[in-house]
Amino acid sequence: MADVDVDVGEGNEPTLDVDLLSDDEDEEEEEEHEITEVDDDTPEYDENLPPEDQLMDFSYAAIKIIRCDFLGEFGAAEKCLIDGDALVAKALSESHLDWSAGGQSLPIVHTFEKILHDLSIRGANFSLFFFKSNSCLWKRLAPSAHAMREIIIQHLLVVNKLQQIQSKPPAVELFMLEGAWWGDKQDWNDMIDHASPAYIMTDFGWKGIQDRVVLAITRGFVHFVHGSHHQVVTLADFEVEGSRTMSNNMQPPRLPYSREKISKALTKLIAKESEALKAVSTSDQDIGAIEIVEQSLRDTLAIAALKAAAKKEVGGDQTKDMIVTFCLTLAMCKYSSLKERSLSFSSDMIEKWRSESDGWGTTANSFLEAMFRTIACCLEDPQTAGKTGKLLAAVSKESDNRLADIVDGRMFHALLARTMAEGNLKLNANVSSYAQKLIDLIYPGGQIQCGKMVSSVSGQAANASKEFILAMVAAVSARSQSCSNTLLPLDGKHLVNIVQGDLASVMSDLENKNFDHSKHVLGKFRDRRYKDVEPLGDEPDPYTYRTSEEEIVIKKVNKWNNAARQAQLSARFSSGYIDSLLLGTPLKRQVIAQPLTSEEFERRKTTAKERLVKDAEMERRMAKTGKDPSEKADSAKPGKEKKEKKGGKGQQSSGKAEAIKAEAEKKRLEKVEANKRANLDHVIKHAPKDLKTDNEALLKHLEELRVCAQQCINDSAPSIAIEAEMTALGHVLEAIKRDKKEDLLVKRHIKNAFVILQRILVTCRSNVTGEKADDLVEAAISLGFDDLAKAIEDIGKGDGEGGGDGKEKKDKKDKKDKKDKKKDKDDDDKKSSKLPKKLVQLPEQSAIRYQVAVAPEHLRRPAGVEGDERVPFKPDDWQRKLLDIIDSGNSALVVAPTASGKTFIAYYVMEMCLRANDTDVVVYVAPTSALVDQVYHEIQARFTKRYNGDMHLTGIFNTSYRKEHLKCQILVAEPECLEIMLLDPANSEWAKGIRHIIFDEVHSVGMVGGEIWERMLLYTSAPFIGLSATLGDIGRFRDWLSDVEKKRGRELHFVHHNERYNDLAPFIWTNREKLEDQIVMLHPLWAINRLLTESKRFEFPSDMKLLPEHCAQLYDAMAKADDSKELKDLSPQKYFQKLSDPCFNISMRDARGWELELKKYFCSMTYTTQKKVLQDIIQATENACSHIETQLTNKSESNYLTESILPMARSLQKADMLPCIVFHMIRDNCVRFATALESQLRKEEEQAHLADGHAEKVAKQEKKVESLMKQLEKEGWSKDKDSSEEMTDEQKELMQDLGLAEAKLAKLKAVDPRFALIPPGQVQVTPDEVDEMVATGFRRKYFNPKDPLHLALLRGIGVHHAGLSKKYRRAVERLFRMKRLAIVVSTETLAMGINMPTKTSVFAGDSLFLNAMTFRQMAGRSGRRGFDLRGNVVFMGLRREKIQRLLNSELPCLSGNMLLTATYVLRMLVKHASIRTIQEAEIIAQRKKGEGFIDQVEDQVKVLLDEWRSTKSITVSEEEQNRLAKMSDKERAAYIEQQKNSALTHINSRDLVRALLETPESKLDGILQSLVDDRSPKQKQLKESALETLRFASAAAKKLQELMVAAEKSQAADVERARVDAVRNHNAEAVARMVNMPLFSPNGALMAKQYAFAFRFAAEYLQLEGLLDSSASPRDVACIMAGLFNAEPANFAVVNFLRSRLVEEICKRYIENSDGSQEPLPDKTEQSVLEQLVAVFCHLFSVVKIPQWHVDYLTQNPAKKGPCQVIMDPLQPKVAEVMEEHTRCAIASAIEYWKIFVSKHEKELGEDNQLPLSGLRWQGGEAGEHVALADISFDVKLRSRFVAMAGRGETVEDVGSVSELCSTTRQGLFMDSRFIPAFELKQPINSYVLDYWRAPNYTNLLKYNKVSENHAWSLLKHFAISVKATFKSLERRNKFAPYKRGIHGEGRHLETVFSDPQVQTAFNSLQLDFCSKFNKISKEQDT
Repeated sequence: MADVDVDVGEGNEPTLDVDLLSDDEDEEEEEEHEITEVDDDTPEYDENLPPEDQLMDFSYAAIKIIRCDFLGEFGAAEKCLIDGDALVAKALSESHLDWSAGGQSLPIVHTFEKILHDLSIRGANFSLFFFKSNSCLWKRLAPSAHAMREIIIQHLLVVNKLQQIQSKPPAVELFMLEGAWWGDKQDWNDMIDHASPAYIMTDFGWKGIQDRVVLAITRGFVHFVHGSHHQVVTLADFEVEGSRTMSNNMQPPRLPYSREKISKALTKLIAKESEALKAVSTSDQDIGAIEIVEQSLRDTLAIAALKAAAKKEVGGDQTKDMIVTFCLTLAMCKYSSLKERSLSFSSDMIEKWRSESDGWGTTANSFLEAMFRTIACCLEDPQTAGKTGKLLAAVSKESDNRLADIVDGRMFHALLARTMAEGNLKLNANVSSYAQKLIDLIYPGGQIQCGKMVSSVSGQAANASKEFILAMVAAVSARSQSCSNTLLPLDGKHLVNIVQGDLASVMSDLENKNFDHSKHVLGKFRDRRYKDVEPLGDEPDPYTYRTSEEEIVIKKVNKWNNAARQAQLSARFSSGYIDSLLLGTPLKRQVIAQPLTSEEFERRKTTAKERLVKDAEMERRMAKTGKDPSEKADSAKPGKEKKEKKGGKGQQSSGKAEAIKAEAEKKRLEKVEANKRANLDHVIKHAPKDLKTDNEALLKHLEELRVCAQQCINDSAPSIAIEAEMTALGHVLEAIKRDKKEDLLVKRHIKNAFVILQRILVTCRSNVTGEKADDLVEAAISLGFDDLAKAIEDIGKGDGEGGGDGKEKKDKKDKKDKKDKKKDKDDDDKKSSKLPKKLVQLPEQSAIRYQVAVAPEHLRRPAGVEGDERVPFKPDDWQRKLLDIIDSGNSALVVAPTASGKTFIAYYVMEMCLRANDTDVVVYVAPTSALVDQVYHEIQARFTKRYNGDMHLTGIFNTSYRKEHLKCQILVAEPECLEIMLLDPANSEWAKGIRHIIFDEVHSVGMVGGEIWERMLLYTSAPFIGLSATLGDIGRFRDWLSDVEKKRGRELHFVHHNERYNDLAPFIWTNREKLEDQIVMLHPLWAINRLLTESKRFEFPSDMKLLPEHCAQLYDAMAKADDSKELKDLSPQKYFQKLSDPCFNISMRDARGWELELKKYFCSMTYTTQKKVLQDIIQATENACSHIETQLTNKSESNYLTESILPMARSLQKADMLPCIVFHMIRDNCVRFATALESQLRKEEEQAHLADGHAEKVAKQEKKVESLMKQLEKEGWSKDKDSSEEMTDEQKELMQDLGLAEAKLAKLKAVDPRFALIPPGQVQVTPDEVDEMVATGFRRKYFNPKDPLHLALLRGIGVHHAGLSKKYRRAVERLFRMKRLAIVVSTETLAMGINMPTKTSVFAGDSLFLNAMTFRQMAGRSGRRGFDLRGNVVFMGLRREKIQRLLNSELPCLSGNMLLTATYVLRMLVKHASIRTIQEAEIIAQRKKGEGFIDQVEDQVKVLLDEWRSTKSITVSEEEQNRLAKMSDKERAAYIEQQKNSALTHINSRDLVRALLETPESKLDGILQSLVDDRSPKQKQLKESALETLRFASAAAKKLQELMVAAEKSQAADVERARVDAVRNHNAEAVARMVNMPLFSPNGALMAKQYAFAFRFAAEYLQLEGLLDSSASPRDVACIMAGLFNAEPANFAVVNFLRSRLVEEICKRYIENSDGSQEPLPDKTEQSVLEQLVAVFCHLFSVVKIPQWHVDYLTQNPAKKGPCQVIMDPLQPKVAEVMEEHTRCAIASAIEYWKIFVSKHEKELGEDNQLPLSGLRWQGGEAGEHVALADISFDVKLRSRFVAMAGRGETVEDVGSVSELCSTTRQGLFMDSRFIPAFELKQPINSYVLDYWRAPNYTNLLKYNKVSENHAWSLLKHFAISVKATFKSLERRNKFAPYKRGIHGEGRHLETVFSDPQVQTAFNSLQLDFCSKFNKISKEQDT
């Protein structure tokens, strides 16, 4: 259902107490996939209850149910294990199967395979498993069910054996597990180890099974799976919706208490039921040895079973007849086609024959039951079946392997009845011969002949059989009488014609040219009376509506709430939020003042195209040579950037000019150096006082010095830069001396010192001379880096490897000579380079190894070497290519990791648009409201531009609010909102002005709601940019987009940059004591260690990257196990020695080369050595995981995380890994963790303060403040004193002392920094700052000292999820960006592109929705380019399997979506029909005006006619009235003149008015006078009024004719028509592109044709339903359906409910009498009416299904419902009949239409005779005719022949539902329920909406209805808005059809329900009442 996925926002109703910022932007947004869960309910454990009841109690309380797209959430590539037994049970329970005739094996096997095939074509990676011991459970069920299970198992084994023979992979991986899950689990454990599944598909009780023991045991299996820490997805609830796979995920219990009690109950259950299982575990069947028959596995098994049946005489006296018929059935199945096996009899017919056949029918049924039992017994015998049985051994290419077709009960009964009826069957020779062979194997000697009865048949039985056969023949005849396979004529259907494309000519032949729309009769419950269509732009979209009024009423205006004040505060708040978005970046706001000229744009375009062509050629050449095109960029040496060429005429200037320029440059540099020296002196002078004692202060000062040095380098002042760096180095060396006993601090200091040395040598290399070089050498030696010291010494001397080439030496010498001329200045420089006199000597270590093993984050990055005029930085090669793509006017798909710098191109596109003109538009599309809001503000932070007129820089349109979306140059929107704008015909001109569309997070195509993204990619005509960091299946998606762009006449460029600028380092956190044991480095090899096997050579996954420190660890482990010279050459000291400056300048690319060499060497090692190396590497991680899993076993996950959150934060703080974002998917727990952090820190603070007498210090300081206040008062000062009066000296001194005292007191009362988590170099947040972040403007402060979340901010802790108020979330975002918060606990609201740079991403706890996609998105928040050099990913509280899966899992493939729905077709048609010329619009308006006059005249004339006929007692002839109606208006006018009395006697009032308009005005009075009684003044007045209105109508008609003539002849009209035709063609081409180029193509190229045909089907069906007129233009009621598109398919149900008039019956509370009085109806109150309406809409909007086991449990335990109903009652019978009738009509139309498609594409579809998964074939269509079957079998075109075998044809009666029809179509045809415009009622469903409406208690709804908080809120919001939108549609239409008493005029184009005041009153009351109740929750969201 779309209602679950709709992002409806979290708006708050504005009230007096609400911040005025809520006017627009304070609407709350909702995030996808965010699930709120709480710990388990814990029922009391009753020892006296049976164990199965105990299990159900805990299951209902502890297992959470989440409906999800499981392939999307887990990932299609992830392994899934499917419980084969549960799948068999699901297949057996499918509604389209027939069990009335004993059962059929082939349709069941087909159903089984079809389910697996549905998973397979959607990319699922699955294996099947069967527990052999489950056979004892099946024996408790019907023999047919047991046998089918064994048949399916053997069928799968046979198919896999055949695949093996043909050297193909198995059709499906199959595990046959010995024992039982409750017994020996070794096989189970081996399978789990082998498959490593992400989830297991089974059922909580097999579907359709009622046996108590089987249900208990199979439910217990789910708990067993949960106990092994695996997720469960239910098979019973599995449904396919387009490309999505929907089912219920059963979450395991969270509390150890629940797990313990469940385990205990499970043990008791197994003990209790073990005897019952043993009682049926043995078999009394005696099956002898079997022999292979005719190389047929089926017949071999059948003959063995028949021999056993013959031996036992299971059919009594009729055994031989049964066996002969069964043999004949086998032969007939072998030689007849599937078409001939589709026998036409129903269950009623077979039951009737069985009851009248004198016992033959009963015997036949018993015989088949015995056969099934025997077959099951045979297949359980390992000598016969299984992996070692004779059947499997007989499989070969030549053998008949179709074991699945062993039993066909329908064929058996039909042949038996026919033999009984005719005595001697006419059989095909092949059939007769083969059947006889089989009979002879059982009854040797030829005594019995096939086709003849052995026993005598009574007359009654023979007659019953004849009647049965005749009934089948009649049924076949009835099936053949279907509707005519013709289409409606396409006159005027411009859009449909273009969409059809090549199919148009084919379909034209099938059109019924004689179809008359005017005579078409609508179906039951439908009415054709509507107004003409209004443009869709006139129809509000669903996001227009709010659950509360938008206006804020303020009773009293004062300085706090006046409009000007609020606007000022809003601007200040927005400004602060905007400014925070650019914190930490070098970006500045650009003022767009000077536009670029068209010539400049053209120059850039030409240059870009040339460069792209050149780059493409270069890439082709490099592909041949194998060289990396980016090597050039990384080859530049440090500190030697390419000098920009100085072009221009100045190059030719004279020597004098050069000297003048040099002198000027010299003065400039001197001035710069002086300025930079002053800055440095300022930084040094204002260094923190506690610099030498406080490490935080030291880090802050080091950062200040680094920034100062960097500014000096940027401004060409390296001599000042080196001084700043050496000052910093001196501070660090002093710190090493000070903290030499603190190992952790010393290591951190050493890294800081090494990094400073690196920076000096890279950026200030030319200044490393003299004493500076000596000092640096000494520092390096003291740090233990002797090799680095040697390199520095060489640099200082100007020679050696570190010194570079000869040219570099010459340059250095020249620089040295220049410096020698300034000796005095140099001496001053040397004196300023102060290092400690005595340094601590540290152990020796290699600088080369240190770079890669300890400080890898500081390795040199590849960077652009040349600037570009288009951007203010040096772009990388791939970024430059992106600029060229944009300038060339083409589209681009950009795939690059998070934080790699890909988003810059979006802002370049915006800048170019702003510089081009004031009208072009760029649209930025983002997936969530939060991201849309942030980008909207960030654009304002980056750009500013002034406009003339009503135009704005930016606009926003999301599902929560919209602002200036049609009057801006840069629009930021959600995809569904952009779709609304593009489909609005009023925006056609706006859409033409779109310059570019930017699709951020374009991988959302594969997520929920992805169909909107896909439609927009196809529909839009503007160039686009698709940006993604997590795009799976790149090749297929890129090729599809490339084809789309070629269709538009453009080229798609693909830019793939696969390296992060900053690496991500993974860690595991444990709550062990020592810090080094808490944060454990996670080596990537640990995640893939299972890939190492002895049988297969180990290969690293292509996308696995080892960081430099991982490589160092890998080398160390390999060195322990291997001492070869080749490996020693790979030591970092040797490998990197060949590089230039290896001691301080290794690049990331160099490290990457080392990584590849190490991987190559590891893969070449022996398995034993590899295993030894791996064990060494992964041991620490394994120990950490074991510790975590022990903790999680003993505690619930939430308790473990709550207890561990503070220790984890402390660990990160000590490891310098803050700030961090802690990601957790449960809202309540996010708040819980943050408040626990705050509480624990506060308690520590209280204990510390208690120990050091803090309270006394506060009291003492308060007394001091009080004393100073008293002294001031004695001196004559008071608070109320006039501030302008001058203070005395004594007062000034006291005031200064008071200020210092108050500041000290405030500091004492503030949060102690020791007990706050504050990022390095920052101070804690204050309450005033929190108020400033929110800027409410009210006297009441926002900061609430009683709110734990507000208090947490003061300690550096924030929370972020969509349920929190927007003000708080924005405050958290700003504070975090300002580095004032150290920890933010968040759901995935911060994952999708939100600008929240962090150093570390922590994954706390597991969740279903923590998958590969969200993991990469969340992890990408850390290590952002420009903010940090390294990102950290920390796993906390996750089991090892989940961590490994996250690290190894592939991104989900973008399989595409089902784009076409009936509502979308309707929206397309509405838009197309609404694109009109100005003249057409005027004509329509004039026509409506004339119709209005005609309506008025009709009302008046109808009164006159009725009264005249009543007076004269005239009876109207319907036949004569119809004859008059068929005349034209002129013919009717002439007839009235000739036969006035006769015409007036019978004519319809509407026809009379139309005729009067064609009558000369002079004759009108006479005609109307005939109807007037001269004695009635009222009638006379009516006549005069009618005559006057007729004159107006005539004038309007004349004006209409003039307009039409002018439109035909006017030149301006021709120009306008050409313009509109171009717009229509453009729109039609866009729609055709969307229809004909689907990404989701499960049946290949045929899918596009199916889409085109589905488009036509939807259009014609809507036309047949009266929703479209004869030219496919929408009728008015269709706009309601289009307006409720987000509720599809419920919108169909709403419209049909309204059209049925039942809504009037429900809403009717009184009868209106003719005198205007109202007579109340009994038992009808306002409350009862509203409850009936709510009950109806509960079945339509926001539907949530309930698992059947919940229904069963609540039925037995009604007390568990609490005060709620929980389970919704069925819909009222009358309303249900309306819905069901519409569904039947839709199904009937779909069948007839799609049969046409099949008939025209039979060759492309292929033969329908193949099983979907295994591929085994049967005879298909017209193979051999068999007289015995010819007249009783039917043919199908649309449905699968395997399904038709079960008697399911293609009539509405044969199809149970839309989903059944779609899942049972023939091979090659893909049908989806979205193709069929129908709404099906679902049962059972949750009554949460009704329960909440009855008693709006949100807590009860969550507790008893068991809907998660996030989903409950959004679903209630969607329900409220849908009801409101429905009411608003009715209200709008009342303007066109005002209510009038009595009966409407005959033929009036009005719909009564739109104008009935009782309906309007009821709907208005409903929407107001429900919205007010819902807003109670909304108000709580912002408290």
